[in-house]
Amino acid sequence: MAGPKLGKLVGVVQKQLQQLSEQAIADMAKGERKLILPSGETVQLSEEDLIVEQVAKEGVEIAENQSYTVLLDTVLTEELKHEGLARELIRAVQLYRKELRLSVDQRVSITFDASEKMKAVITSYQELLETNLLLNDITFGVNPVMKTVQLDEEKVRIGIGIE
Repeated sequence: MAGPKLGKLVGVVQKQLQQLSEQAIADMAKGERKLILPSGETVQLSEEDLIVEQVAKEGVEIAENQSYTVLLDTVLTEELKHEGLARELIRAVQLYRKELRLSVDQRVSITFDASEKMKAVITSYQELLETNLLLNDITFGVNPVMKTVQLDEEKVRIGIGIE
């Protein structure tokens, strides 16, 4: 508690701290806690007098220990959103395969009935889908038996053909 220690200077010190540069704040966090007031008076602050928090910018998460600081960019680009949709589609198809009691090594063909956005995602990530789902081929259209799945804001109908 700096109030009792600083007395009538507490307001001046608080204002001076708010005007410090980022470098000066970093120096204070590292131990250089001498503050020169506009009057020329020097105040020595202790670690207990300050609360220093590291705040990450919006879209960035921060974690640190004594040796390392890690910044993680959490902004989702359209490409990442599309990849997420492709991976959700893989999960949905795998669940459908399980419902149909298909063996895990059974190669299949899939027909998708989907929006233009999902068709673009499926086309962009076709190789990922083929590899993960053991697909012979992918087509777009309508089959007599299709399962509807909800992926984020998109509905996709899936038809699985066994060859």
